[in-house]
Amino acid sequence: EDMAERRVTELRCENGWAFLTRIQYGLTDALGRPCLFAHGYTFTLDELKAGPAAILDVTYGNFAFTPESTAVPLQTLSRVPRRALRESLDAVGLDEARYRNLVIALYAVLFGGARTSLTIVCDCAEDTIRAVMECLFAALPYPLRGLLTFSTYATNPGAPTTVLFAHPSRTDRRRSFDLASGTGDAIGDAIRARFAKYRIVTYAAEHIDDEAGRDRYYAAVGEELGRLGVDGTRNLNVYNLSDSLLRERANGDGYGTPGVVHSNQQALARLVDVIGLYSQGGATAYRNELLAAVLGEMLDRGYRIPEPVAEPMCRVLSASGSPRPTALYERYLTTATGPA
Repeated sequence: EDMAERRVTELRCENGWAFLTRIQYGLTDALGRPCLFAHGYTFTLDELKAGPAAILDVTYGNFAFTPESTAVPLQTLSRVPRRALRESLDAVGLDEARYRNLVIALYAVLFGGARTSLTIVCDCAEDTIRAVMECLFAALPYPLRGLLTFSTYATNPGAPTTVLFAHPSRTDRRRSFDLASGTGDAIGDAIRARFAKYRIVTYAAEHIDDEAGRDRYYAAVGEELGRLGVDGTRNLNVYNLSDSLLRERANGDGYGTPGVVHSNQQALARLVDVIGLYSQGGATAYRNELLAAVLGEMLDRGYRIPEPVAEPMCRVLSASGSPRPTALYERYLTTATGPA
C-alpha cells in the first residue's frame, strides 16, 4: 500500500479477537540487521461482528513505527466520522450493479473452498480501503463478519486474508476485481450463476439505503441460524435455508401449511437441506419439526424420493426419537411413495 514508505495494513481475526495492525518494513536494528516494526490494536471479535465501524473508523494516525512512540498508550483513538453504506459506495464510485458484482466476488471467496484472497485493484489509499471494507461488511450477516479480513500486501501466503488490496501496477494478481471498472476474473458468468441466486448474497445491493432494515434482516438470519443449531456456518445452503424460513414465516406459506402446495423439486431441495442439518449435532426439536413438515407434505402429495436422499433420510428418521418423525418413517416404509 504505502509503497514509498513500505508500510502494510492488516486486519486479521483469530481466537475470538480482531487485530488491526500497521507494519513498517525496510528498517534495521541496532546491529544493522534488516527488521520490521508492527503496531496494532486489539478488539474482541464480537465488537467486529456487532459494529465493524468500531475498527474500520480507526485512523492511520493512531499508529507509530518506533518503540519510543508506542511507549505511552493512547488514551483515546482518533476516528473518522461514520458513514452510511450509500456514502461509502459513493466514496469509491460504486453503483448498485458494481457493488453487486463486488459482493458476489467476496462470497465466491468465502464459500469457494480454496484458500485464496479476493484481490481488489485500487489506489490503496486509506479512505479507499476503509470505504471498500465498509461496503463488504455491510453485505455479510453477523456470523460471517469474523471471516472477513484484509491486507495491503500478501505478508503470509500460507494464511491469506479474505481481501488483498493491490495497486494497478501490480501484475501478480489472481482472482481480482478492478474497483474502477467493476469487473475482473473474480466475477464471471459462472460465478454469478452460482451465487447471485442466493438472497443473502444480493440483499445488501438491493437494500442500499435501508440501514435499519439490513440490520434487522441480518439479525433475524443470525437468530434463525441459532434455532437451526448451526451458528457461524460456512455452508451457504444453510444461510439460504434460514432466509427461506424467515420468508415463509412472514408470508404464512411454509411446509405443512393447509392450502399451500410446493412442487416436488422444491420439497426435495428442502428435504435435502434439512437432512444436512442432522450431521451437525444430531436431532433437535426444531429440526424434527422442519423434517416432519416437509416429509408430511411429500407423502400427502405422493412425491417420490430418490434413493440417494431416501437412505440418509431413513437414518435420520429412525434415530430422531420424536413421535411425529417416527410415525412418518413408518408411513414412508409402507407407502407406495418409496425410493425412486
